[in-house]
Parts: sequence; structure tokens; C-alpha cells
Amino acid sequence: MKTENKIFLEKDHGIDFAMDQLFNTMATKVVLNIPRNSILGQSVHNFQILKREAETASKEIVVESIDEHILELASLAGITALNPVFKTKERIVADILPRGSEPESAHGRKKSELRKPKEEKKKQQEEEEPAADEEIVEIGRAEIVEENEYVPEDTGRNRRQGRTKGKKRVFVFGGSLVVILAAAFFVLTYLLPHVTIQVAIKKTTVSFSHPVAVSTAITVPSFSGDTLALPGQILSAASNLSLHFASGTEEQVQTKASGMLTVYNSYSSAPQLLVATTRFISPEGKLFRSVSRITVPGAKIANGTMTPGSIGVNVVAAEPGADYNVGPSTGWTIPGFEGTPRYTKFSAAALAPMTGGFIGTTTVPTKDDLANAKDEATQKLENVLMSQLSLLNSDNLKALPQSSSFTLTSENVTPSTATSGFDVYAVGSLKQLSFDEAMLQNAILDSVSNAASGTMKIDQFAVSYSTTTPDFTEGTMSFTATGTLTYEPNIDFNKVKSAIAGMSADALKATIFGLPGLQEANVSFWPFWVSNVPKNPANIIIEVK
Repeated sequence: MKTENKIFLEKDHGIDFAMDQLFNTMATKVVLNIPRNSILGQSVHNFQILKREAETASKEIVVESIDEHILELASLAGITALNPVFKTKERIVADILPRGSEPESAHGRKKSELRKPKEEKKKQQEEEEPAADEEIVEIGRAEIVEENEYVPEDTGRNRRQGRTKGKKRVFVFGGSLVVILAAAFFVLTYLLPHVTIQVAIKKTTVSFSHPVAVSTAITVPSFSGDTLALPGQILSAASNLSLHFASGTEEQVQTKASGMLTVYNSYSSAPQLLVATTRFISPEGKLFRSVSRITVPGAKIANGTMTPGSIGVNVVAAEPGADYNVGPSTGWTIPGFEGTPRYTKFSAAALAPMTGGFIGTTTVPTKDDLANAKDEATQKLENVLMSQLSLLNSDNLKALPQSSSFTLTSENVTPSTATSGFDVYAVGSLKQLSFDEAMLQNAILDSVSNAASGTMKIDQFAVSYSTTTPDFTEGTMSFTATGTLTYEPNIDFNKVKSAIAGMSADALKATIFGLPGLQEANVSFWPFWVSNVPKNPANIIIEVK
């Protein structure tokens, strides 16, 4: 016996789910109700599979959908396709007629009445016509009159009104149809169509090993034989820190305060030599002496304005004790110039306090304690300076581990005045010779690709560098760069989209297959009836493998 089963699918039910439903039902006729925008509508191949599998299972298959695209694909695959909303139905008027009644003609009369002679009809009407004073009661009668249907009892005026209303409805329907068709044309022409282009671009991998000579004296990279000359840049930073250490032994000690003074020359533009142990008097009258010989730069005079020359000098108190731990101050004098014009033109200032002056029992570091403390202070100071240089470096600058040079400018060990133990005060500077790694990559790319600059781009770059020792006086260093470079043609796909917009399928293929370094390409249009590239670049999708 022939049985029928209707199966309702969801939008995300694919071909596998539909086939399972087809095989799992015992019915010989299967109606698949497919919703609008179902993923089955992505290809006519899905419906061809359903048709083939239904024939294999000896089943009749019907597709039911309100999506015209689904119906079209099903029909193309040879499957009966129906729209459940707009399919033809019998008129319901015939269903409510009493049994035995004859169907009426187009004007609401029975066919047998139309065959009666006019005289007999007239006599019958007279017999059936009630008296003037007779009341007519009709119970259970129902009239069903379709719009614009001719009713015999209507007057001429009613017939004219019906025709007028019908014309208005036709006009409104026609206008709506034009709007719908225009909207459909816009969607089908500008919104729906798109083209997807999948391309695989050839990539080339090469190995390299080049001696590299970095120098601050050059500005552009160049090859001399196999050696790459590369511009370099020196970065520098200076800082200080103070650390406290709690170890040591108790001893009676006397220490002198020390610190740094800034000496100013407002006397002349000529430099002034100051020998070691030059005396400086603080505003409190405390005597300090310079630790080393210095030369104070001359003043600079520009547009009648003098800018004093200045230099820093380390000083130590003439006597031990905490009285010499003076704070920051200005107005320090040089008694050696007293009685000369230089006395008022040379001055000094303590920008930081003098510290370390002490007499009494305190913790004194042992020889090992002192060595360990100095090493720790030096390492921490170097790390601080490396962090400062990393902030100064731009993203593309490369600093090799051996391309830095740390210098400990000064180191001072003093007993702690607050707690037991001792303090280490260290001042240092760090220099670093860096180079632009992106510049190195592009120079190697140009040397191996034999292409003009800009036609190739780097896809992957792996490199290792040999050890190096920079010469900061000359601003040079040398090392060897070894690694692999993967590159490909530099294609601007945004320009490609603009160029192919509106092209025919043949012109598109000629353009795509003419791209440099193309290995393979696949072009697909959607919907299936589209044969030209959309004019809107946003509807052009290029996928690079």
C-alpha cells in the first residue's frame, strides 16, 4: 500500500540529515518541507543526491518550500517541487452546497434553469413571488459571493461600482508588483552576487650566510662581494643606585663625608684647570677637597648672553664626622681664587647631600663582604641601564647580547648611618651599538631574489648571529648572519579587486592567472546564474592559501 510521510527540516539540516530521514521512514512517498535559506540551497548537487538516493530506495520524493531558490534547484534536479502557500486549491463554494444540488453557472443559476423556456421561467417566478403583505422568513441560508462576481439581483450601479473597485485593485496590485520586481532586481544585481577567488602564491625559501659590517658612518646598506655593510646606531644611558648590606664586623671607625659638586665658570670663555685636592667651602663653612683633577669648560656667549660652563667633581670632607654630612646647597666657593676676579665668577653647588661622615663604632664589611656587595651593585645597575635602553630602542632595532658595554663610573662604600651594616653607592653608564634588522632582511631579500625593490615581500625570516665585540670609539662591529629566508611576490590584492570589478568570467580568469608567482587558482560565482564579477569590490572575496 502506498503511504506518505511529510518531514520538516531546519535551516541547518544538511544533506546527511536529509538522507537519514529519507531512509529511516517506512513511507513510499516522502515530502521534504525545506525552510527558507536552508543550507541545502547552497548547491543543486544536494538535490541531485536526494533524487538518486530516493530512486535507489524505490521512494517518491517531493520538495515543499516557500523559498523559490530551493524550488528552482529541486526542479533542476528532477524532483517535484511545490510552494505550500500558493499551490492551486478547489473553490470552497462547491463544498458547502446541499447534497443533490446542481452546480450553478457563472451567474449563480443552475444549469437546468438556463435550459427552461423563457415563458416557463416567467410563470415559475410569478408562482414563487410572495404576496405584498406576506412576511418572508429565511433560516439557515448562507450566501457566498466572491468579490467582483456578477450577482443577478444587483442593479447597474452596483455592477459599475464592482468594476471600479476591481480596476483599483488591479492598479494597486500592479504598482506593488513593480516595486517588488525592482527590489528583487536590486538584490539580485547588487547585493546577492559575489565571487570567491582562492589563490595559491608560490613561496621561495633560500639559505644565506653573510658577513655583516655595522658602522655608524654609513646611512644605507650595500654589498661588497659577500659582505653586507649596514648602518648602525649607538645608544647610551647613565644612572646610579644605592644598596644596603647588613653583614660586617663591629669596629671603631672614623669616616669622612663625600659627594659631588657641580662647578660653574662664569668668568670667561676659556677653560679653567683645577688640580686634585682643590679646596671648596660650603655655605656652612665646611671644607671639602676635590678627589681628582678637572677642567671646567669656558662660558658660552651668544647674542650678548653668557651661559656658564659647568662640570661635576667628586669631593671629600677635610675631616671625619657627621658634621660634614651637609645637605644640598648652592654658593660654594673656591678659596684658592680669593683676592682675584675669579673668586666671584667661579662657584659650586651640591645638588645632592654629602654623606658618610661618621665617628664611632659601626659595622665594617669584610673583604669578602665588600667584593660581593660591589658585584651585586654593579649587576643591578647594569640591569637598570639595559631596561632604559630597551625603552629607547625602536621596535625594529636589534641589539646583540655582546653589543653592549657597561662602565662603572664610581663606587663608594660607607657605613650605614641608620642601621648596622654598610651602604654601597654606584654610578655607571651603558652604551649599545644597534642596527635595523628589517633593513638587514630587505638587503638579503634583494640579494637572493634578483628582483627590484618592492616586487617581493618576506614571508618568514629565521636568522642567528655570531658573537661580536663592538668598537664604540670607531662606532663599528662585525658578525655573521646565518639563516633562511622565505619570500613571495608582493601583490596588492586591494588593487586587484578594483581592477577586476565588473569583468566577465573569461577576462577575470585571464587576469588572475596572470598574477606573478601564481601556482593555482579557483574562481566561483554565486548565485549560479552570475557570470560577471560584481562591480562592488566588497562583494569580491580573495583568499590566499
